[in-house]
Amino acid sequence: MIFLNVREDKSVGKLAIRCIGLIVLFSVFAGCTQIKQAKNTIQMQDQTNAYRKAIRWSEYEVAAAFIRRRDDTAYDFDLEFYESIRVVEMEIQSREVFETEGTAIVTSKIQFYHVGYNSVKTLLDRQSWWFDAELERWFLDGSFPDYAGTLNN
Repeated sequence: MIFLNVREDKSVGKLAIRCIGLIVLFSVFAGCTQIKQAKNTIQMQDQTNAYRKAIRWSEYEVAAAFIRRRDDTAYDFDLEFYESIRVVEMEIQSREVFETEGTAIVTSKIQFYHVGYNSVKTLLDRQSWWFDAELERWFLDGSFPDYAGTLNN
């Protein structure tokens, strides 16, 4: 009977070691997932900030590189029209990141004027961003801010 108790104690010890090993393994996996999510969020912030700067300084050809529609339709824009827009201020007001879907919604407040008009206009630009896992990069699924629609209102 004593021999059985010793054997049972060894089995319990091995089981405990296996359980601890599994706990450590799951903790490491969870930690890696959190690190990857944090990296993606930081990259999204960097991408949206770079896009904001390109729009702010009227670098539309640079800003166009951030646009890649999920349905793979081409984005064409009237460069002449956009070159007549002057952005006074562009401020990112909110970023909502949905990690599980690989998407984000960014809302920016833009103050701008058209060189042919006499007044500064304000618009809220709601941007839909998505993460391309293959390229490991965020893209804007949309277009430039709707300056024309705001000017006509």
